[in-house]
Amino acid sequence: MKELINISVDVLRVHPRNAEFFDDISGEEYERFKKSIGEDGILSPLLVSPDMMVISGHQRLKAAKELGIKLVPVIIREDLVDEDDKLKKLLVANFGRSKNDPVKQGKIYKEYESLCGVSVGRPNKLAHNALIITQDDIAEELGISVAQLKRVKSLVNLPQELQDLISDGKITATTGYKLLTRLSEEEQQQLIESLDVTKKLTQREVQEYVDRIRELESKPPTIVDKTDYTMINKLKSDKEDLESKIKFLKKDKDILERRVELNQQDSDKYNELKNGIKQLQTQKNSLAKEIESALSISGLVVEIERLIKDKLAPIKYSKAIQDLSDNEILRNNLKEIVNRVDGWCDEMYKLINNNWEDIQ
Repeated sequence: MKELINISVDVLRVHPRNAEFFDDISGEEYERFKKSIGEDGILSPLLVSPDMMVISGHQRLKAAKELGIKLVPVIIREDLVDEDDKLKKLLVANFGRSKNDPVKQGKIYKEYESLCGVSVGRPNKLAHNALIITQDDIAEELGISVAQLKRVKSLVNLPQELQDLISDGKITATTGYKLLTRLSEEEQQQLIESLDVTKKLTQREVQEYVDRIRELESKPPTIVDKTDYTMINKLKSDKEDLESKIKFLKKDKDILERRVELNQQDSDKYNELKNGIKQLQTQKNSLAKEIESALSISGLVVEIERLIKDKLAPIKYSKAIQDLSDNEILRNNLKEIVNRVDGWCDEMYKLINNNWEDIQ
C-alpha cells in the first residue's frame, strides 16, 4: 500500500549503495535543479522503505537540506523490507539517468541481473520460487534493447584503468564497447601503457594505438630484438652498479675533502715555518758576512800591526833612511809611499766611523 505523507529530512537515510551506481547532479544543472525546488517545492515525492531509507529521490533530499526545507513529501513502500528488494527497486527507479557514468550503468545492469538470478537465454527462480524473466525481459523492463544492455554491461569487464578513462570522459563508451572490449587482455594492458591520457581520445585515435600494438605483435622475433633486450638489461644492471659506486664515492669524496682541509691547514703551517726558516737563514747569512768581515778586518789589523812592527820600525833606523838627505830620488819616493799610507789611514778612520759618504 502506498501512502503519501510529509516526513522530516532528519529521519530519512541515504541508501548505502546509491553512490556506487549513480552520480550526483553537479555544476549548472544542479544549480538549476535546486533553484526549481526552491521556487516550486518538491513536486514529485520521494520513494522510501518502511525504515525510512531513500529508494528514489536522493538529489531532491540533498537539495532540500541545502535549502533549509524541513519536511518533504514521501511515499512509503511497505513491501520493501528485504534488502535485495530495496536494491532492485533502487536500480529500476533510478535507471536511465541521462548524466550517469556509462560504466556505472553497466554495473547497474550486471547487479540487477544478479539480483534477479538471470542467466543468458534461460530463466531461473528467485528464493520466492517465482519464475523470473529472461535477459530479454529485463531489457524490456528497463526500457532498453538487449544489444544496448550487452554493450554497456561489457564495459564492466574492462580493466579498471580503462573503466576510469571512460568514467572520466577521456574515452567514449562507444569506443569502449566497440573497440576495447574486443581486445585481448594482453592488448588491453599494452594499450593502457601506451595511451596518452592527458587528453580526450577519439575512437580513431585509440584505433591507431591498437593498430601499432598489433603491428608490433605481428613481427616475428629476431636475434636483434633479443640482443637489444639483453643489452638493455645489461645497461640497467650497469646503471645500478654505477649508482652504487657513485654512492660510495660520494662518501669517500667527503672524507677526502676533510683530509684536504686538514692538509691545507698543515700546508699553511709548513709554509709559515718555511718562511720563518728562510728569514732566519737570511739573518744567519748576514751575520756570517759580518763575522767574515770582522775576521777579515781583524786579520788586516794584525797584519798591519806586524808590518809596522816587523817591517817599518826597523826601516826607521836603517842606514838607507839616514842616507835620504843625499839622494833626492829616494827621498821623493819615500814621501810618496808615506803619503799613500797616510791617505789609506784616513780612509780607514772614516770607514770605522761610518762616514761612507766621504769615501771616494
